[in-house]
Amino acid sequence: MKKTICPLLVLFLCVSCLENKDKQVVRDVEVLEMSDFKPVSFLAIKENIVEKSDLVKLELTDASLVGQIAQMELVDDFIYILDSKVKTLLLFDKNGSFVRTIGKRGNGPGEYTSIASFYVDAEENKIGLLDPLALKVHQYTLQGEYVKSVSFKDNGYSHIKRMDVLNEHDLCCFTSAGWNEGCGYFVIDKSDYTKKEQLYSYPFLPSGFISYSVNTSPFCIYDGAVKFVTPFSDSIYCYDGEKVQATYYLNNGLKEIEPALLQQYATTADSDYFSVMKRIKDDGVYTQGLNNYFETERFIWVEYGIIGNAWVWDKELNEGFVFDGYYSTKPYMNNIVYCKENTLVRVWKNHEIFSYKNALAEGNVSQSDIPQEWNTLIENYTEDDNPMLLLWKMKK
Repeated sequence: MKKTICPLLVLFLCVSCLENKDKQVVRDVEVLEMSDFKPVSFLAIKENIVEKSDLVKLELTDASLVGQIAQMELVDDFIYILDSKVKTLLLFDKNGSFVRTIGKRGNGPGEYTSIASFYVDAEENKIGLLDPLALKVHQYTLQGEYVKSVSFKDNGYSHIKRMDVLNEHDLCCFTSAGWNEGCGYFVIDKSDYTKKEQLYSYPFLPSGFISYSVNTSPFCIYDGAVKFVTPFSDSIYCYDGEKVQATYYLNNGLKEIEPALLQQYATTADSDYFSVMKRIKDDGVYTQGLNNYFETERFIWVEYGIIGNAWVWDKELNEGFVFDGYYSTKPYMNNIVYCKENTLVRVWKNHEIFSYKNALAEGNVSQSDIPQEWNTLIENYTEDDNPMLLLWKMKK
């Protein structure tokens, strides 16, 4: 794989600044040539990258019906799931057995009026539940016992899509475009939830109330730093608590669009991010940018724009590969939504499971492609059941 080290530059973050208030970016970039990434199928590469895989069926009870998983956290032997349809934080054990809900709706102590996001701080035995309507973060123990509520002033927090613990003092937050003055990534203080650092601003504000929602997991916390990607850029950025640094550049042969031209795209197309990305993709000159990002001890896993391919870089072997047919209903390593240390997680949805069951019945797929113990779970799955989770523990 050809790799190039770019000279050290100091500049603002590509096309992404609305104003000069983002952290300056230090560039010391390793260039990965995407043309050298080898196309592979998941089954062909699985044994080389996966140490262990698990299929977890989330128990269905009257209190644990899962409608739409907006956010997930794996901590110790437990799975925390935020359901965006019923606005409930659910706690399951590692086997999928339902344990309890965290908090409940209401206006009393320990109750919330809304949930935008949450974080789990294992070191402090704390869950923080973001309640934007009440302008509070409600704190609970990991066992779900109410501790206290902390008020905050910035109502732009209501559109935080995900927050995570960065270090002992700070949280990293990600919001949709069109809200919070176009701020995409920022750092807040864990003690009083005041904003400390703005890391990235979106390059334009969409019209109306349409927000940027192409991605689901554009950042992860790895090795004490925030690793993140942005629209219309093929760089991978790292915030280590002091500076933002572009660490990798995925060269796909397409240019990164200039800010002025991007504004023209935004005004001549429907002014939402998906429409602008689609037009840029169709024109074939400029990049759509990177979409979702995950990193484990050995692998970097990136999803590219609205194309939907997964590009994987092996840090140990210094080689890359790209998955063919990334979007599939089969129980393979695709549509990843979450990363925790060396584990990647996919939500296997109801319609995907039934599509796979039909393919099995018609002989279009083989049961030998998956672990034998999964077959019973799949065969007994019903239309009323919760989605299942596919957990892939990656090799080191």
